This record gives sequence, structure tokens and C-alpha cells, in this order.
Amino acid sequence: MFIETSAPRAQNESARLQSPLIKPQKEITQCFQFWYHMKGSSIGQLNVYQSKGGSLPGDLVWSLSGEQGPDWRMGRVPVNASTNYQVQTQY
Repeated sequence: MFIETSAPRAQNESARLQSPLIKPQKEITQCFQFWYHMKGSSIGQLNVYQSKGGSLPGDLVWSLSGEQGPDWRMGRVPVNASTNYQVQTQY
């Protein structure tokens, strides 16, 4: 999956990707891993949310804002859940 958010965009416009409901693995901390590229003078904020039972957007579990350089970077968020959950990215 890929979210393209380059200019021109309307002010306060955002893009979201949302996972289906995921069943937690017993006694294993799961990880949401993704790649991001945030280069430019008008870079906004990338947020990752985790929701329980489908209530979106959920709790903010990771956030990054501003210029991050010319390279693609990997993001990793540990997911601790005892019930079904969803992960949502918003930029």
C-alpha cells in the first residue's frame, strides 16, 4: 500500500490507511512495520493509531513530523493487544 500526499493538496486534507481487524497472538508482542519518506519544506505529520474492537481512530501510538531527509526510513511500532485490534496510519 502507498499513500501519496505531495503538494498540491487542500489545507487540512489528510490521507488514511486502515487495517482489517487483527487477532492478537498469545504471548507474542506483535509489531506494525512500515516505510515512510518525509522530504520537503511543507511536510506535515505522520501518525499511527491502534484501536481496539473497531473504534477508530483509536489511541495515538507513534507520531513524527517535519522534514526527515531524502531517504526512505523504517518505522516500527510494538502492538500490545489482548483483543482484536486495528492499525491506522494518517498523514
